[in-house]
Amino acid sequence: MGDGGYTLSVKPTFLGASAISLVESFDIYCGGAHPNSGRSAINLDAHTGEKLWLGDILWTGKKRPFHYPPIPGEPDNSPTRQNMLDRWADYRDRVFVPWLVRQLKKRYPKQMASGKDQCGYADDPDIWMYADWYLAPKGVFFIPYFPHVVESCAETDYWSLLPYSELGKHTGRLRLDLP
Repeated sequence: MGDGGYTLSVKPTFLGASAISLVESFDIYCGGAHPNSGRSAINLDAHTGEKLWLGDILWTGKKRPFHYPPIPGEPDNSPTRQNMLDRWADYRDRVFVPWLVRQLKKRYPKQMASGKDQCGYADDPDIWMYADWYLAPKGVFFIPYFPHVVESCAETDYWSLLPYSELGKHTGRLRLDLP
């Protein structure tokens, strides 16, 4: 039997008048060759304390911005909830992810170069489908989703930023006071 451990930390990345972002990081080791680590973002409306969805601050579609929060009393597998999830997935797959990959390729061609390493930031758009995001002083960072074996590829904090000037061109459902 080996030693094990668990570490959790929370770091504020943006404390603004209308929004707050935090990044939660964890490390888990239960013995053996493969420890586990990861990050997730917490984005809140500073006025209400409610969760912010990406569509609240950034929308690249032609239709009106939406998200699919839980509906009180509505089961997760209800037809209404499934319809909302299908609409969201279709938007992310057909509109948002291709747009995001184009933006990142334009701003970070070296990091997004195809076949550069096992990360394949431009090769597999699905890593951006469920990407997490958080606000920072200069813009929005995206955390791509990777399976455990290449989890280190999600450490993109030094480059995966879209500046607020770009967000201003694609405002979401809410008008937040962002830099």
